[in-house]
Formats: sequence, structure tokens, C-alpha cells
Amino acid sequence: MASSTTVVTYTPAQIRAAYKPPSIASATKAQLGAGQTIYIVNAKHDPNIVAELAAFNSKFSLPSCSNRTLTATTTLPLTAASSSSCELVIAYSTSGAALSNTAPAYDSGWAAEIALDVQWAHAIAPLARLVLIEAPDASVNNLAGAIRLATRMGPGVVSMSFGANEAVGSPAWRAALPPRA
Repeated sequence: MASSTTVVTYTPAQIRAAYKPPSIASATKAQLGAGQTIYIVNAKHDPNIVAELAAFNSKFSLPSCSNRTLTATTTLPLTAASSSSCELVIAYSTSGAALSNTAPAYDSGWAAEIALDVQWAHAIAPLARLVLIEAPDASVNNLAGAIRLATRMGPGVVSMSFGANEAVGSPAWRAALPPRA
């Protein structure tokens, strides 16, 4: 028996209207995230993230982003983010907070989460540098390694999502993360 379901989604313009940042048309480059870095930590790999972000940008008339993938030999910290344009940087991490040349395994659930996180960070800060750090899996050690890698990459904001209840206060997380400065 077929049923109909109404799905309600919000556009970047509706989210911007709800939270009241300056409109994209009237905002300064700094108000749009220029010169800033957002580190997005997720588990697994989304091999289509560049194309998915490009489609999102096209659909909602957002600025396009250049893109690159870091290698294990990339010198850290990263150079300063652009003061005028968006860049999507993809990094594969290890539990030891190092860069890897090997992409994690694909997982459709995590790929959807990665796309959501990257697209909406870009919608809110369309000129920010987005650094997607993909951990090998969702274990505490690997996600904490990705967070530690983000801190080695330079100043910025770290954002991450979980597919379950967050347990940042748990003993495992406290032991795995670097001490606060």
C-alpha cells in the first residue's frame, strides 16, 4: 500500500533568514567566512563530496569552491586561508593524528553525513576554507586522531557529527583528546 509523505527541507536562504547573519549580497567577505577555516571531522569516506558540493552550490547560487586533497607529506600547519574565495580541502587521517594517502572505506551513511556537514558549513560561511578530515572509522581513537590532526593544521573551528549519542565527557574521549590550552 503506497503512502505519501511530505518532506520539508530548508534552503540556505531560509537558514540565513532564521539566524540573521548578513545577507550574502550585502555581507563583507569577512562576514562570509573569508580568511577563516572550518575543520569538519567525520568517519569514513565520501568519494563524491566535490561533485556533491558543486551541485549544492549550483542549486542554491552559492560561490563555487576550488578543491585539493592533502598528501601524507603536506607540511603543517597549513598556510592561511584565502581572504576572497572558498576552498574545499580533503584530508585522510590516522589515529596518530597524521595525514595519510589512503582514503578510508566508503560508507553510505557516513557519506551522507559528510555531505550534509560540508554543504551546510559552506552555506553559512560561503567563503571559508573547509577542511574535511576523514577518519578511518568511527572509533574514539580514530576520531580523536582526526581532531588532533585538525589542531596541527592551524587555527580554525572544529565541527564534527556523530551518528549516536555524543559522549564527549566519557573517560575514553577525555583520554583521547589533547588537553585544553
